[in-house]
Amino acid sequence: MKKIIISLAVLLLGTASVFASPYEVIVSWDYLTPFYCQSQLSNEYEFKVNLIIYDIVNDGEVANITHTIDWDETGTIFNENETGIEDWCENATSTPNFKVFVSVKMEHKTDPDPAYCEVDDAQDKTCYQFSNLAAVFSFVFQ
Repeated sequence: MKKIIISLAVLLLGTASVFASPYEVIVSWDYLTPFYCQSQLSNEYEFKVNLIIYDIVNDGEVANITHTIDWDETGTIFNENETGIEDWCENATSTPNFKVFVSVKMEHKTDPDPAYCEVDDAQDKTCYQFSNLAAVFSFVFQ
């Protein structure tokens, strides 16, 4: 079962990178069945996908954006206008080095606290890396 999930994640990652545009952040997720929050997977819940991009070298927050996604969706894309990375790279005093944080939380629509399930990860990226390919995050809820 683990091999199937890993293969699926690699396939999704590869597929996402084929269709990815520079300066985007692509976030997708899937579920192991059964998974911890499976009983909450209904139209009473939604996903909050938060993206924070921080330039470590220039000590500045580039983006802090949250997408609200329906319970039956499995991904979102933060486009280059939302991320602001291209403009930041062109105007930075020193060559930026980004820390890209992404979290995906399942929340009840009327009572978002606490989050029922949460996954998160971080990547280090440079302007050069972003100019060639989007940052891709693939999560699996367990």
